[in-house]
Amino acid sequence: LEKIRPLSTLLRSANIPLLRSSTPVADYIESKVIENFLICFDDLERKESSLTAGAILGLVSQLKEEKSCKVILVFNDGELDAETQRQISAYREKVVDIELAYEPTIEANLKIIWPHGCPAAVTDVFQKAELNNLRVMQRVRWVIEYFEERIAKDIPDLWPSFCRKCAVLTVVHSAFSKRVTLDEILSTSYWKLLFAEKKHLNAGDESRFEVMKRLEYHPTDEDQLIANYITSGFVDLMKWMDVLKRRQEQMRVGDINETHRGIWERYHHSFVASQSEFIDAQCEFLRKHVDDLRLQDVAASVTFINELDPRIDLTSVLARSVERFVEANKIGDVDDLDHLRVGPSILGLIQDRLTLKTQNHSMKELFVDLAGSDSWNPRDIKHMVAFTVEDYYQWITTEDSVDTVGLLQEFLRRFGREQGDEQIVIGKIKDALRKVSMRSRIDQFRVEKLIKLKPEPANAESPKG
Repeated sequence: LEKIRPLSTLLRSANIPLLRSSTPVADYIESKVIENFLICFDDLERKESSLTAGAILGLVSQLKEEKSCKVILVFNDGELDAETQRQISAYREKVVDIELAYEPTIEANLKIIWPHGCPAAVTDVFQKAELNNLRVMQRVRWVIEYFEERIAKDIPDLWPSFCRKCAVLTVVHSAFSKRVTLDEILSTSYWKLLFAEKKHLNAGDESRFEVMKRLEYHPTDEDQLIANYITSGFVDLMKWMDVLKRRQEQMRVGDINETHRGIWERYHHSFVASQSEFIDAQCEFLRKHVDDLRLQDVAASVTFINELDPRIDLTSVLARSVERFVEANKIGDVDDLDHLRVGPSILGLIQDRLTLKTQNHSMKELFVDLAGSDSWNPRDIKHMVAFTVEDYYQWITTEDSVDTVGLLQEFLRRFGREQGDEQIVIGKIKDALRKVSMRSRIDQFRVEKLIKLKPEPANAESPKG
């Protein structure tokens, strides 16, 4: 080691590419400083272009024959340039005694990175990518470990899918970036490319599509979170929790619907399942997951079960599904529901529920629904007609849990030009507001300045209702 120190210092200043007898390297070889050494030249494919493979192999030959050294050349032959490959081929017979091709399987390399077991989704991604790069595998593990401790416990149902997305996007960024960038793959619709005519695709579209097809990748909202971490090394997860939880709920409902389709397959695809087995499976599933299924799916199952065995009572299940449908949708009338394709009996249940829902609405709820949201139920207007001017006056002068002024402003703006029931309600509200304005000077200012309702001339008549 004492002898090598001055050699290493001198090598750093040597003009190695020339390798002439007058160079310091040759002088040290001739002076037998290096003898009986084991020498390794690693990453030969990364050598400077000015340093030829012939010069390196010449040095190897000299070390081997004159200095009794054992020399190892390590390189990725798939990444060698054409000239280097030609020179190695030319010298191989004279210089190289033994060749060993290191070709581990994808599973073997994954075991190096995950000695205690690689996630199945990650293995699948690397197999589909036909990628065996240890550095990329290590990057995938770092990304997964970063998110695992933050997401796996809090959003467990999402984690298997999220873990696979971590692997896919890291592989794209680290191994396929010349073909498609993260921004490009996140903004590309797989289905649009799938159904597009080939003549309409440019080279970039085809390249993106091939990568997405091979990795079975379809972008979703949470993927941007992963991409942000891959490119910047940090993300604020709290800002993404709503997106992640919403995605988990979508996946949960998707899995439930997939299970329901599987039960229907017992009827559609074979004669194996008996009637009792099919009915029992449907009934158990409907009672357990009625809140997660579409009304159409519940109605179809209940109707078919009743055709098979009229004695089975699923009235409560159907009523529950109708209740959730009415609560979740703004419906003016059952005439708006032709798209549901359900029978008259189901439409009758919906009609009954709509009537009950409207009857139970307070004036505050009606104002919030009609003026406090972007969508509203026109049926609510019919219920507002039943209120008197005194009812409106009492609500306006006592309500303080909502922005009463803002709701009145929006209601008058939104329905001010409508005719029919809307005009009757507008007339009653205006009469109530004029009555309010007479209470005090400040109420007069509120009505005139905030609501922008001017006093009517003495001979004007207000709409009656």
